[in-house]
Amino acid sequence: MLFSVKNISVKLTLDGEKKLGIGDHKVVWNKPHQCPNHMTIEEFEALPSSFIVREVSG
Repeated sequence: MLFSVKNISVKLTLDGEKKLGIGDHKVVWNKPHQCPNHMTIEEFEALPSSFIVREVSG
């Protein structure tokens, strides 16, 4: 964990996103089935199958 916040309420939206606040949520990024053109096969294979991304907009 990078940091801890006390007294935060986390809401879950219908599509599974964890809403942390206005313009602030976490989503699961899934690895695509095919390697994108901008990556080498080695880079693509080194990626995990999924990971959590925090999206913040201001």
